[in-house]
Amino acid sequence: MRVRSAAQVDQVLGAPLVRLPDAVPVEELPEDRAHTLLTTLNRPEPGDEERAEAESLLVGFLYLREERMRLYVRHRDEPEVVACDVRLAEAGPAVIAEVFSRSQERELYADPGDDPHCAAVVDLTH
Repeated sequence: MRVRSAAQVDQVLGAPLVRLPDAVPVEELPEDRAHTLLTTLNRPEPGDEERAEAESLLVGFLYLREERMRLYVRHRDEPEVVACDVRLAEAGPAVIAEVFSRSQERELYADPGDDPHCAAVVDLTH
């Protein structure tokens, strides 16, 4: 049980309301960033009709070491899947905006090595 000063506790509709200090530390975990990244790239969740007409789709992902993630993208009229490697700590709006567009830039393609799920890899871990 934690004791709080009377200045931090009020009553609202008969229930106690505990006011927290303005600076409540919140640690964002890599899993939180991964969830945000994946849900943003897959929103709105496409139905069958939208999938058939979509220019680009997120078709899979793989967690990598060192808090990185590989996103698998397929583009319309392209038979191959392209992977984009991202660093979860940097997976903000700029990286999210780059995934579909940069994965179409063939000059950025690198050999996927032993990854059987894609034809090329684009490194977005800058």
